[in-house]
Amino acid sequence: MIRYSAILLSILLFGFMVPKHEFYVTITDLIVSNDTLQVAIKVFTHDFEEVIKEEGGEFVFLDQSTNQDIAFRKIKNYCAEHLQLANPTNVYDLQWVGHEYDDDVTWIYAYTILDPDSKMLFVKNTLFSSKFHNQSNMIHLSKDGTVQSELCTSDRPEVRFLIK
Repeated sequence: MIRYSAILLSILLFGFMVPKHEFYVTITDLIVSNDTLQVAIKVFTHDFEEVIKEEGGEFVFLDQSTNQDIAFRKIKNYCAEHLQLANPTNVYDLQWVGHEYDDDVTWIYAYTILDPDSKMLFVKNTLFSSKFHNQSNMIHLSKDGTVQSELCTSDRPEVRFLIK
């Protein structure tokens, strides 16, 4: 009995001492298809829940048990504030179309119509940067079978891509 108590005490004491993970990343895939830019954002669900709570004041579980209209509104509002796509003359209006859960990640989807005369795409990505000081936001742009990749951080929140 004493042996089991010692094991249980060890688990309780050391279980609370497990450090939080210190690597925070999102992945944004941008796919140019004719005149449309398709957007797919992959985030870790637990991190996203923390960020939404910090910015919105209330916790919401991002899973199938939550009202999906409420969850999508919170996801869309947060992403619209922290992801901006633009060309040299104006900001693109992203149309947020949905989200889905896949194990411990959440995928968020959007699209916009590209300006046919624009050769440059500016991406400002500050997802999670207010919560996690070492946040990295990977951006991959795919067009005509080639992929360009950039990294947004709190020190460098904006990147540029040639799209023509």
